[in-house]
Amino acid sequence: MKSIQGIIALGVLAALVFGGTFFVNYLHGGKGVVKVTAPQARLTFADLETNYPESSKRPAEEEIGQPKSHDFWFQNDNPAALPLGVFSMTCQCTHVQIYIAPADWKDVPAAADREKAMNDLMKLTKATELKDKDDKAPVVAVPAGAVGVLRLEWKGDRPGPKDLAAELWMGEKGPGPTQRFLIRTVFIGPLRVVPDLDFGDQPQEKLPIKASFPCWSSTRTEFPLDAQVLQNRLNKESNPFTVGKPVPFTEKDFDALRRDPNNGAVLAGYMVPVELLKVSADKKTLFDLGLFRQRIELKMDDDNKAQVVVKGSIEGDLSVVGADASSPVHFPSFDRTTAVSQPVVVESEAGVASLTLDRSRTPAFLDVDFPAGPEKSGDRKTWTLRVKWNPGSQAEGVFPRDEDEYRDSAVYIKPVYAQPGATAPSSLRIPVYGKADAPQ
Repeated sequence: MKSIQGIIALGVLAALVFGGTFFVNYLHGGKGVVKVTAPQARLTFADLETNYPESSKRPAEEEIGQPKSHDFWFQNDNPAALPLGVFSMTCQCTHVQIYIAPADWKDVPAAADREKAMNDLMKLTKATELKDKDDKAPVVAVPAGAVGVLRLEWKGDRPGPKDLAAELWMGEKGPGPTQRFLIRTVFIGPLRVVPDLDFGDQPQEKLPIKASFPCWSSTRTEFPLDAQVLQNRLNKESNPFTVGKPVPFTEKDFDALRRDPNNGAVLAGYMVPVELLKVSADKKTLFDLGLFRQRIELKMDDDNKAQVVVKGSIEGDLSVVGADASSPVHFPSFDRTTAVSQPVVVESEAGVASLTLDRSRTPAFLDVDFPAGPEKSGDRKTWTLRVKWNPGSQAEGVFPRDEDEYRDSAVYIKPVYAQPGATAPSSLRIPVYGKADAPQ
């Protein structure tokens, strides 16, 4: 009896083994025969890491809006075909494609030969697009021994660092193994500039003063460049702040920028010359005393622009002194219908008899109260002014801002000299910042 039960058990076990083998090796109910590999079989990738660039290297810099790609070569070293598909991918990976080489390609090409090999492969076969959000996304079976390429394509839409990833399943989606591919990149614009050019504090007698700043590209080997002072109230001939024609980099310029790794690749660039004149080209405008801040627009084309701030201070017969000497007058948020003011202390040479407001250059929403006279200290005089908000001006909101009436938010103070016939003086420009709220 026991021997009969043993024979039956062996028979059942043999049937199960035969049925399992049949199910694994013959699919689709007799419609086709596809021999597949064991559940944990994987592709063999040519590189130790499926990352680009390698973990030990800096992320690649890519230009915003330009399509890019990277190829991961592989071979199926398993004895049977290996199904695969995309398990997931990030939104900026625009395509995940697979190329399978003809059967006569027996090995993955050497690293130095892969670019040419990829060009040849693209002529011989078409890519299959793999997608992760489509239930009908294709499943590709990589033949045993086959060589192929997994290509990731991407395109950035905003500047900054970004990790792009795709995950591939192999054998069977879910229980089978996966392979993650990571693209580390920094999306940048085609133009790179220093944030500002600071002349520091310069005495008026040193004018004219020249300087320059670099503008370069980490993604283009050549480009045109135009430089203009941005939205200035003066025309070019009447402006003592001038910007010259950009000059292509010399080897010395390239070397200086390339010494700093934070500048990225320096493929092409220009030095942009700036000059502070004592008086404008048409002899009508003197360079103002005090703080100055100008914006220069750098234009490659209509879609690619950058700005650099040029700043500093010119010292002369008038100057702001005290804690606020190196910063604008600041009005905290206030009701625009109220009269508010802030004190400013101005120092002058002994020859200055009085001060007056240059009303033609000061916006209507600002005014100044002047003291009856100065306080004297040796050969210098100090004047305590009050910069006022004009509640009857109907102005409102943040100032300065990028609108004609608010762009040059400053008061202009002119010295009046005791000596008759004194040379027309430079005005002292005092920038004013603040926020005028509508009444509640």
